[in-house]
Amino acid sequence: MTDWPILIFVVITFLSFTGCLALERQSHKLGLMDSPGERKLQTTPIPRSGGMVIFILYLLFSSSISFSIPNTFLIGALVVYLGGLYDDYISINKVSIKVVFQVIAVLLAATNFYLQYDLPPSILVIGVGFMFLMINSFNLMDNMNGLTAGMSFVLIVFFYASGFTTLYEMLALTGALAGFLLRNFPRGHIFLGDQGSQLLGYLMSGFALRALAPHFVTGGRVTDWAFASILLVVGFLPFIVDTIVVVVIRIKNKQSIMKGDQNHLSHQLVRRGFSLVFAPLVLVGFHALCAIICYYCLTHVLPNSF
Repeated sequence: MTDWPILIFVVITFLSFTGCLALERQSHKLGLMDSPGERKLQTTPIPRSGGMVIFILYLLFSSSISFSIPNTFLIGALVVYLGGLYDDYISINKVSIKVVFQVIAVLLAATNFYLQYDLPPSILVIGVGFMFLMINSFNLMDNMNGLTAGMSFVLIVFFYASGFTTLYEMLALTGALAGFLLRNFPRGHIFLGDQGSQLLGYLMSGFALRALAPHFVTGGRVTDWAFASILLVVGFLPFIVDTIVVVVIRIKNKQSIMKGDQNHLSHQLVRRGFSLVFAPLVLVGFHALCAIICYYCLTHVLPNSF
């Protein structure tokens, strides 16, 4: 009996791996290919449909096994995924369309948080803003093989260890991510695409807010509010820093903040001599350190509050 979680993980990893293999062969027919460009690292078209495998596996397991996931949260995941899929399909960065899907998705999640925890409006606004920021930050961070998927793997393991997610949520997503990473890192045979990176940003930020929401309710202690806020920042620190750095550089260079470039943390590490394999590993390792710090704080600093 003690081996069944490992068996589930292996099965989901296998399904993810084979799903990625199948999509690699069919993505050109689906119109889901990422072409080389000035701001991209690949020299040949690469399928950008890996997010489809992660979404399908997550949806299947969240529907077939008893999850503690409200329907509005799952509907929001579907909406943000469809927005990314549409963007991947048309191959044009339609910011306005992308934003509409993202806003609808985070409002669905916020509706659940409000109904379940009766959060004050100010906290709801901050929560919506945080989820919107993370959806786009995960999308921006997805600029090198293994980066966003590797960091998401770190986050979901940390969330499970901290009691933020169920065992089945953790197994479904770690298995899906592991199978994808076998085809994405170090050599990128398939990419997440906007559909995958935005979905992961939605899920990871949603899981964190779902777990911390009770500590933001009206009448909660100020120390709980402050500690929950710090946990959000530290837990997502690489994404926050990367987004700030990129936006500042684009504003300084008088460029649109929505136009892609190679000024991300990963690109800067490569320019300083790190390889395309080692640079993402450094950032994933740093993120793992942030997660360990958060876990230590949860279990030692205020264990009675969280």
